[in-house]
Amino acid sequence: MAIRETTAVLILAGMLVSNVAWAADSSRYAPTAPGNANVLIPARGVASSVPASRWDYGFLTGNGRIGAIVYGNPTRETIVLNHERLYLPHPRPEICDLGKYLPEVRRIIREKGHVAALKFSLEKAAEQGHFNYHSDPFHLAFELNLEMPAGGTVTDYVRTTDFQTGEVSVRWRDDDGGYARRLFVSRPDNVAVLSITRSGAQRIDATIVTPPIKHELVESELRVDQNWITYHNAYTQSPGGYDSVVRVVVKEGRIRNDGHKIIVTDASEVLLLMGVEWHERLEADSVEILKLKEKLLALPVDYQKLLRPHAAAHGRIFNRTTLDLGGGDDRQQTTEKLLKDARATDYRRIPPALIEKMYDASRFYFICSAGELPPNLQGIWNGVFTAPWNGSYTFDTNVQNAMDSALSANMLEGMEGYFRLIESFLPDWRTNAEKLFGARGIVSQVVASPNSGLNSHYGGNWAWQFWTPGAGWLASYFYDYYRYTGDQTFLADRAIPLMKEIAVFYEDFLIEQDANGFILYRPSYSPEVGGLLASDNSTMDLAVARELLTNLINACEELNVEQEHIGTWQTLLKRLPPYQIGPNGDLSEWADGSFRHAYDHRHHSPFYPLFRSFEFSPKATPELWEAAKTALAKKGEQWLRNPRADWAGIPFGRAFHAQSAAFLGQGEVVEEILNSMADRVYPSLHMSLRPNGGIFNFDGNGAYPDIVNRSLAFSLKGTLDLLRSIPPGWRRGSIRGILARGRITIDHLQWDQDKGVIHLELTSAVKQEVTLRLPGRMDALKVVRGSAETGTSSHGTGARKLTLPAQEQIGLEIRTEPTVYKPKAFKTERRIITPNTLPLRLGADSNGRHTFVGDMARASIFNRVLPRNDIASLATDDCVSPETVKGCVASWDFERKDGAVFLNRGSGKAFLARPVGTVTAIDTKTTLSGRDKCLHRGTDEKGRILLNPSVADRAFVSKHCLGKAVHLEGGAYLRVDHDPELNCLGGLTLEAWIRPGHLAGSGVRIIDKTPAGEATAYLLDTYPANSLRLIFHYDTLTHQAGLVPDQWVHVAATVNGETGEAILYVDGKPVKQRF
Repeated sequence: MAIRETTAVLILAGMLVSNVAWAADSSRYAPTAPGNANVLIPARGVASSVPASRWDYGFLTGNGRIGAIVYGNPTRETIVLNHERLYLPHPRPEICDLGKYLPEVRRIIREKGHVAALKFSLEKAAEQGHFNYHSDPFHLAFELNLEMPAGGTVTDYVRTTDFQTGEVSVRWRDDDGGYARRLFVSRPDNVAVLSITRSGAQRIDATIVTPPIKHELVESELRVDQNWITYHNAYTQSPGGYDSVVRVVVKEGRIRNDGHKIIVTDASEVLLLMGVEWHERLEADSVEILKLKEKLLALPVDYQKLLRPHAAAHGRIFNRTTLDLGGGDDRQQTTEKLLKDARATDYRRIPPALIEKMYDASRFYFICSAGELPPNLQGIWNGVFTAPWNGSYTFDTNVQNAMDSALSANMLEGMEGYFRLIESFLPDWRTNAEKLFGARGIVSQVVASPNSGLNSHYGGNWAWQFWTPGAGWLASYFYDYYRYTGDQTFLADRAIPLMKEIAVFYEDFLIEQDANGFILYRPSYSPEVGGLLASDNSTMDLAVARELLTNLINACEELNVEQEHIGTWQTLLKRLPPYQIGPNGDLSEWADGSFRHAYDHRHHSPFYPLFRSFEFSPKATPELWEAAKTALAKKGEQWLRNPRADWAGIPFGRAFHAQSAAFLGQGEVVEEILNSMADRVYPSLHMSLRPNGGIFNFDGNGAYPDIVNRSLAFSLKGTLDLLRSIPPGWRRGSIRGILARGRITIDHLQWDQDKGVIHLELTSAVKQEVTLRLPGRMDALKVVRGSAETGTSSHGTGARKLTLPAQEQIGLEIRTEPTVYKPKAFKTERRIITPNTLPLRLGADSNGRHTFVGDMARASIFNRVLPRNDIASLATDDCVSPETVKGCVASWDFERKDGAVFLNRGSGKAFLARPVGTVTAIDTKTTLSGRDKCLHRGTDEKGRILLNPSVADRAFVSKHCLGKAVHLEGGAYLRVDHDPELNCLGGLTLEAWIRPGHLAGSGVRIIDKTPAGEATAYLLDTYPANSLRLIFHYDTLTHQAGLVPDQWVHVAATVNGETGEAILYVDGKPVKQRF
């Protein structure tokens, strides 16, 4: 299929879409260019001019229980369905009885240190058969492939997601007319609905194929019968499983099947109804599938009738909140255009429309993935049977990030699945406390699937068997729900019982004391710096315990319950040791006298009093307030802005940093982070851990709206801070419909920083007095609507008292001092390829890991982008040597050696490739089969002389006549000393002949000059598994599943040093390209 891009139109105004009478509500769409009213891009949504080539680049939707991924390829569509409860059961270890060893663990810590204690604990676990089990992996339900023949060249292509309705659309034209495919996942009916239509009187031909599910832990039966496709899937490691059913309905056409696929011809419309049901215990397949079929048969076969109630239910949640930063016409741009504009400034200034869309997208993806369970690491989307970290619920940051915006961004419905998940774990968490610590109460594990809450994930340097604050952190969201809603029944029946069980654990666990009579929190852990850095009294452990006990005491006193226990908890609270401030004035990560801090680490654990418990304040704790500011500034230098730091720029680290900065009133830092998070998004604006689509991950989306909300309107009991940490570049704007603690709705907040004017509309559910505060001077506060009363405040010139009536919208006009905005001048020095002084490695990363296994016959580096014909020649013509091609910096063909060192045939510099480990030189000709030897002699496979060999012939000959090569295994690789010429800042081409023997899931390096764990400089590897991946300055380009083990293949990659355009090649052919 050829897709012809309308480049000029795209650059100017998004994407031109044809004049086709799509069945859509055009009032919610806006034209992308003046005078073109037929262009339909959602006013609140995303659009892309390019189909997805893999699942994580697809457009997403869902209803909280079922998720859908749409690739958007016009003629070869792929749709993936997910279900929130599909976690593949695996054998897991029994929980170990380590509690009886806790006294000995504490003795070893006291006498020998934490490392020795960790080793002892793991030895005792191993004696009980422990193995480090992560969690049951979250997996897809099924994949549906849809083939539609193209009538010529595809034009006017666009795919969109409408955040207001949850509808994903794909539209295009070919020589025969216009097409539209639209999909949503119904909230009322819990089914996915796909409609295929064409313009005018044209008819639809389509073939529908669903690949079989093949996994060793799933017994799957796929049936294609008449207009039905059914899957019955039984898990082998549990009595449960799931069923999937597809019903195909055609209008005015014909439908048939051949037992493997459904073929539709001459239809005016095709409608697919798709359902997925999970079963804790499976019945006979005919019973379960019959129920699902009956459900689909009961639905109307009318797309609009099905869409309307869903759009209303979805829209009631999504449309509560709106952020307006003056995005204007840019709201009708494609994601590609908006991200291109952001990259042009190195994300220092990005289009306001992009901030608005990232805010909207983050709320949308939460709504779509929060159902009977909360979003996991993947939200609710996964295109494979495995996912990074198994797509688990991870309780030391990630679940919390996922839930961070549910309250302030007015999505309270999404909290119930979170509450349900936590409460379902309580029996297992009691077992954790008893078995691991010999204590009453509850202790969470660090990672989980809904299938188990037992802690079996610990080993090596990961001291998760010593981690105790998880349940307390998770419980803070229960109490915060009460602070937002005032629901005393929830507080009494669900929040207090949960917090009480955690406090009971503290009663049994916190029994050690130091020389001053304070509690000694031992063992203690600060996520995720590793057991080797463990110490007593981690700041996070202390902060969570303080918050939990404080919230529990306040809740019980408010409801006048648990009076007999409050004294015990108050004593525990008073005996917690104080935080410590280091000699440089910074808050220490451990209150143990060491004053250490893992500033270059991705986690922000010691900043819990800033981003979560809000314990510090400039008035009540001035020394700690200043110490936290100093520590966060150091964290900013050593992690946030350090591209060589641990997982530099990972979204959850940025989110916690931004939330901490927002609490401190640092609007510039908030703006820096909100802007920079645009480098971690897919075209859907769903986020990834790595730049530009590296690892699909929900964390950043979960926290993004909350960062915005708390910067504009931050609330605690009795206070409401307006514009506390507003980004200085947001000169004017507004936000509607967010929530504040104290049962207050911010109906509308509008500001103009240049004029010093704020308009506020708010509604309180109860009569109450609050202190309204600004970061600067409040010159005037006027009630322009409603019966609120104002008064002076003891909080200074930036505050006023405000008495709010119940259930009445109040309008306020606030005058403050105008601020002068002087944008920081900066010279855009966006480096497409980042220089460094590390050695180059052939076959390993900078730590000597991810080593290549197999043979390498040539590796070359060029300081320019080679044209496609040069790449093809290097791959197909054995007469072309890299050193004869312009720009060759270095090339190693392993023919020339000086002792054990391989010589460079490229530029005049030595660039010696020195073996690390045992590197074996081989002759590729000695491994040729008889057929290949014929080719090497210049004959084809039949022995005929190749007088005029074709390109394919030459390529086949080249691939089997490579001469010398090196064989790498056992961790061996080649090392080339650094030289500035190897940085190739102006442009880059990498090429190599390889025969990989083993393609690990984590990938093996081919050519690498990056620091391990970063995405700077450049590298070419095989991640994931048998793919080909290029990384350069936080950009990632991947060709999935392109390599075959034990076969020679030519791989190449080019990067334009000015534009960032990158291309991947396999056997001389471009397979992936990014502009």
